[in-house]
Order: sequence, then C-alpha cells, then structure tokens
Amino acid sequence: MPDIHPSAIVGQGARIDSSARIGPFCIVEDGARIGPGCVLDSNVKVHGCVRMGADNRVCHGTVLGAEPQDLGFTPDKARPLVIGDGNHFKENVTISCGVKEAHGTRIGNHNYLMNGSHVGHDCIVGDHNIFASQATLGGHVTLQDRIFLSGMVAVHQFCRIGSHVMVGGLTGVGQDVPPFAMVNGQRARYIG
Repeated sequence: MPDIHPSAIVGQGARIDSSARIGPFCIVEDGARIGPGCVLDSNVKVHGCVRMGADNRVCHGTVLGAEPQDLGFTPDKARPLVIGDGNHFKENVTISCGVKEAHGTRIGNHNYLMNGSHVGHDCIVGDHNIFASQATLGGHVTLQDRIFLSGMVAVHQFCRIGSHVMVGGLTGVGQDVPPFAMVNGQRARYIG
C-alpha cells in the first residue's frame, strides 16, 4: 500500500506503486501512473496524462502534465507526459503534456531540474541533463544527453541541442546547437 498523506487527493483511477510516497496536499488525477520508489513532497499536481517510472523525486509546488501553452489545445488532444527513472524535479517545476506529436512529452532518466524550470509540450529530454533555476524549453524542443542549461536559459521552440553542451546563463537559444559546444549570449553564439 502506498504511503499517501490524508490531505492528498488521489483519483480512483490513478495507479500508484505500493512503494511510492504522496505528501500533504498533493493531487494525483485519474489515469496518472506513479512508479516504484517515487516521492511527491507537498502541493504537487500530477495530471492524468503522466506516466512516471521509478525513483523520481518531485518537490513542493511542481506541476506535471499541465495543459500546454498552446492556443489550439483542447483536452481531447492531450498526449502523455512520459517520465523515466531517477529524475529530480525541484520546487515549482512545470512540465506540459504533449499535444501534437504522437510521442507526447518525454523526460528520460536521471535529469535534475532546479526550481522554476519549465519543459514545454512535445519536448524530448534525454538522460543526465541539468536545468539550473528558471531554465525554459519552448514546445517541441529536443535535448540529447548530459546537457547543462544555466540559470534563466530560454530555448526557442523546435530547437535541438546535442549531447554534452553547456549553455551559459541568461542565454536565448534560437537555433540548433551541435554536440560538445558551449554557447553563451543573447542570442547564443559559439564560444568554444
């Protein structure tokens, strides 16, 4: 039996692994799936489109599977938000469900998203990426693996960022970034 705080609201159709913990004032909607060893701190909202793997930590105020910031969105168009294993979502992270792509929004394994980070609809995020505070992905962005997005980075929709990239703080990324690059500035430019 999962450890669910009495103040949490959990939909009858939610599937929560017996080893998961749901903290105070969390809301888990019908249809959501939460895997083994997951911990939801307090005031976390998990929408019904979420499919979460094992050992994820979700901190206070985070919203997973939110309606996308897409003017054409209607609830019948919602696609899943699929989250892998071992991710850590700090305070007030928001990740939208998918809307246009068959794959929905996907978060890989062992990513670390610091406070206030945002992942837009239909993004694909690989493994072992770090989002510093307030880093933001527009819709349809693809991140490969082991990328570091510094504080307040904004990545424009449809951009792709290759593996082992570092993006400097306050950078606006408006075009694709190849693997092993460092980019910085407004707009991003190669620095090494």
